[in-house]
Amino acid sequence: MKKILIFVVLSALVFTAFSQKIAKDSLVKDIKQVAKYLDQTHPDPFSAYGNRIEFYREVKRLTDNLPDEGLNTLEFFRYMAPLLSHLGDAHTGLFSPTPKIETNKDYKFPINFSVANDCVFVSEATKEYKNLIGYKLTKINGLTVDEFINKLKAIKALENPFHEKLELAYNLEEYSRIHSFFGDFKLNVSLEFVDLHNKIQTREIEYIDCSSNKPSFIRPDITSIHNDTAILSWQFANKDKSVAYLQIDKMATREALEQFSEDSPIFKAYARKLYQKLKIEMPEGKAEILKNIPSLTEMSFEVLKQMKKNKSEYLVIDLRKNSGGNSICFRPLMYMMYGDRIFNDTTSREVIIKVSELLLKRTKTSLDEYNKSHNSNYEYGDYNFWSSKSVSENTEKNVQESKRNYFNKLKEANTSTYDILAQLKDQPLYTPKVILLVSPNTFSAAYDMVYNLLPYNVITVGVTPGQAGNTYMDGIPFTLPVSGLVGRISKCKQVYFPYNSERGKELTPDYVMQWDDFKKYNFDVNAELLYVLDLIQIGKL
Repeated sequence: MKKILIFVVLSALVFTAFSQKIAKDSLVKDIKQVAKYLDQTHPDPFSAYGNRIEFYREVKRLTDNLPDEGLNTLEFFRYMAPLLSHLGDAHTGLFSPTPKIETNKDYKFPINFSVANDCVFVSEATKEYKNLIGYKLTKINGLTVDEFINKLKAIKALENPFHEKLELAYNLEEYSRIHSFFGDFKLNVSLEFVDLHNKIQTREIEYIDCSSNKPSFIRPDITSIHNDTAILSWQFANKDKSVAYLQIDKMATREALEQFSEDSPIFKAYARKLYQKLKIEMPEGKAEILKNIPSLTEMSFEVLKQMKKNKSEYLVIDLRKNSGGNSICFRPLMYMMYGDRIFNDTTSREVIIKVSELLLKRTKTSLDEYNKSHNSNYEYGDYNFWSSKSVSENTEKNVQESKRNYFNKLKEANTSTYDILAQLKDQPLYTPKVILLVSPNTFSAAYDMVYNLLPYNVITVGVTPGQAGNTYMDGIPFTLPVSGLVGRISKCKQVYFPYNSERGKELTPDYVMQWDDFKKYNFDVNAELLYVLDLIQIGKL
């Protein structure tokens, strides 16, 4: 009876927070504004609907079918989200409005899930449910995992099957998240599993109130090598120091900021996000802001210096928890390992950018300024086509020119990166064998790092990234004037695998981690690393 009462009270609070209706005529304005933004900014919002006419037919259906009494903010999010999610573009969509009620924010699930290449499984749990660790998830409230994902896909854009499973696992963790998508989702959840002996098990599991105490999760971890409190971390992974481990949990290190001016909206946005993660107050002034932000260049220099000293053969770079940021971050590391080769890019690919008001507004650039910087005469709605085939032949002269441009930008911005790279005197610091740990969460700029390292014969280990290689990228934020809903729209399309559409959808690792592989390592949080160490031990890497 007490549990039922808690849910009734919670539901009443959620309803009160979002009960204020927005008039139908006002919501029509927001729907048309979303359509306008998509039309003007997204490289191609129409193909997913068949053509332009069918896209606007759906827009008309949405405006016509609004209820006369209007909708509250959360109802409008659920009503509008499918228009964008239908594009299947994870960088385009509306962000779900979280109920502004502390009690609702603090309801968490007592078990968390991870993704193997062939299933979703329990990876950590509170003491009460620790016996479920390793169990495969098969049903949620009577729906199979695939059926539940199909419901989620109707509201949230998902790029491939691994992104689907990742979002399922992520959104189940907190009641406020899943409730934002499905208003009828209850605090008590019926789950079906397949246990470690392939037998079906069912459990009724309830979200727990963490308003006073956060739950303590149990997870297998024999190495304790991944630092959950750091963006960057490194250490040697074995006693003879032949394997170094570098953890990069976010492509939002100092390099993402130091090349931008302090008044740049990009600088301000990155800085705010980073200081939120650091949980400290952001100081005034660019120099002071940068002091507290870790540098991937500094750490990479130290790692490679120590590897060179110890004649270490392997560098394991952990990107499993890296959902992206800015691709600027990893380029200095590549230069330290491979030198001038990184300026001799012969990879076949294409990037298409749509020139739009939202694009230029983000950087506070006028169309005239944009054209001057690109030596072009674009108008809004035009496309900027870039292809690796259009780049002049990669002669030694062109390689050196690309290198000079790169170093000049670093020097002009007075970056610490320039000071470090200039020490190398045009030579790589150290070139190890690189192994990348990946997961469905390896996304955006982290995926970009994987892609850029592929020509250097790196080895990938783990679960297929949720990011697609042939997809839309770089979401530009917007806010709707009436409802206040916040969203983003991709500014470009990237085609990284022009001759392989299957690989462009799913970049399967060289060594895939299936459920049986995680089971072999007792579902250890660093099972992928343990697998790598075993592969090295038996001479497969």
